[in-house]
Amino acid sequence: MSEQELLEELTRKLERLEAAQACRNLMGLYSYYHCSFRNREYVELWARREDDLLVMPWGEYRGFEGVKTCYLEDPGARTDPRV
Repeated sequence: MSEQELLEELTRKLERLEAAQACRNLMGLYSYYHCSFRNREYVELWARREDDLLVMPWGEYRGFEGVKTCYLEDPGARTDPRV
């Protein structure tokens, strides 16, 4: 294996490790927001895409607007002290 090939392989491995850690960090933040009843904050973790799909036991939500409906309207915003 040439030095260039070794460098490319190591770069790919590093990128995969960084991506995996970014996923763990995102899921940790989501879990923290969820356990803290901070629905508004974890809605912001979702991509703003039309092909978002959130499947829950009670239904499917499509697009970012659907995600907001699921977390903020259907159960009520749990961060609202009146709920």
